[in-house]
Amino acid sequence: MVDLPGFSVHVTDYLENRPRGAVRRFRATVTEEVTGKSASKEFGFIISQIPTVIEALVVREFSGSEAAQIIRKRRGEVIVSLRQDYSEDLYHELHNALRVSCDGPGTSLWFHYLANISPEIITILRTQIVSDLKALIGKAPTLAQIADHLRISWDKAFNEASMTSGRIINPNTQCDTDATGYKYLAHLKVSELERVDRELIQGTLMMAYLNERDWQNMAARLVNFEE
Repeated sequence: MVDLPGFSVHVTDYLENRPRGAVRRFRATVTEEVTGKSASKEFGFIISQIPTVIEALVVREFSGSEAAQIIRKRRGEVIVSLRQDYSEDLYHELHNALRVSCDGPGTSLWFHYLANISPEIITILRTQIVSDLKALIGKAPTLAQIADHLRISWDKAFNEASMTSGRIINPNTQCDTDATGYKYLAHLKVSELERVDRELIQGTLMMAYLNERDWQNMAARLVNFEE
């Protein structure tokens, strides 16, 4: 659960004298410290539900508060716009985000992976992301939508470039010259292609290590937050 500036939170047993065998229930209460206004909700005893219940209360009952804005921003529900220069230093922005802003279990692995892979893969990844994000230029997407486009572009770059490299290596297969990554890979020697192919396969398998929050933290480096 995120910090809730300006609010106090209390979670109490809702059925203190519940019958034997009855499901344990709790009541979450949030109180705005300045106004004293409170809102409550009862829920079954599932530990993982507590932050969700409390945050939903704040967003629903105190939608104009700083705390509600923080929650919406964390969920990616805020309106953003792509920075005009987002593509100029795209790789370094995403790479630094993995080191500084992201805290998922796979971010350190991805940070070191990107620092050591072939430059052709970096070029393919950047080209794919820029191509896909063009659809959002001039629009007012949410941060979550930018993050979703980023994830899809990332996945597409690795999967399709991996298929392309495999077809180039195999002389018995026909390769589409318009396929993702072809113009960046076709000039490589077989030994170089095999290395790139291994790296692409590794990247494809590592996609599952990045979670929704990681994608949103990376996307946040590419946008302006609207007031």
